[in-house]
Amino acid sequence: MVLKYKPRKWEYFVLNFSFYLKNKFFWLGLLTINLYASYLFREQLPSGVFDTAVVFIGSLLYFTAITFVFLAVFMAVKIYNFGTAFNETHEFRLDNYGVTLISQNITTSINWNGFKRIYETRSAYWFQIQNNLGPQLYIPKRLFNQVAREHIKKIIQENTDFKL
Repeated sequence: MVLKYKPRKWEYFVLNFSFYLKNKFFWLGLLTINLYASYLFREQLPSGVFDTAVVFIGSLLYFTAITFVFLAVFMAVKIYNFGTAFNETHEFRLDNYGVTLISQNITTSINWNGFKRIYETRSAYWFQIQNNLGPQLYIPKRLFNQVAREHIKKIIQENTDFKL
């Protein structure tokens, strides 16, 4: 099965932003930053238990909001720098060998044993590569009708142990 499409910038942004929100290391880092910030401002904390909890939760929300703003700016810069990829057509090939991605005149082929996890969300099919953090390939579902979606599921289930 061969699929050609041009990715949308907002789609790339949403999918990558949602990856960070699902990543446990992101939340662990955010909690660590908040705990360290609370430690730095410990002299300014009130003495009561209730007041301390309110200040801690407030600082947690404050630093979380700042982190999301920085993350959004980071993703916007990443999309701006990656902008040339949006002018080209991406091509996916799914067959009994695996998945082939042709993007910006670069061909990447991964056989079915090279995937750590394959799953589907409301908006895309995700292919997570072995020994790598995060989803590396995604195919937007907006490109398929129901027959094509069933065909993709059939190819994946025939060649892997993953359930979609």
